[in-house]
Amino acid sequence: MGDQDDDGFDDFLIGIRPDPSISTAMAMYYRGGNPISPEPVFSLPIQSPRAVTACDWNRDGYRDIVIKTSLPPKPLRLDVYFGGAQIDTIPDHTFISHSLTVRRIIFF
Repeated sequence: MGDQDDDGFDDFLIGIRPDPSISTAMAMYYRGGNPISPEPVFSLPIQSPRAVTACDWNRDGYRDIVIKTSLPPKPLRLDVYFGGAQIDTIPDHTFISHSLTVRRIIFF
């Protein structure tokens, strides 16, 4: 994720599925530091650890969290959480593709 709060330490996300028998997972957001707190600042529900990525969606210099929040046959939906010092658990932007040909998206 890079340094979201300008403290000189990189912040990061960890995608986990605490119980393999259930279909949901969590994206846990941590602030970097010395030492790094073992407790996440916040967590977001995700479909799987592969359903989350980060990029500078709004081109403000901070990486934003992008989460795929729909499953077929529903339209593709991405919730975007803008990065920076004020990053939180409320989506800042939602992208919905109403194209029936877009059924799958893979994040790398």
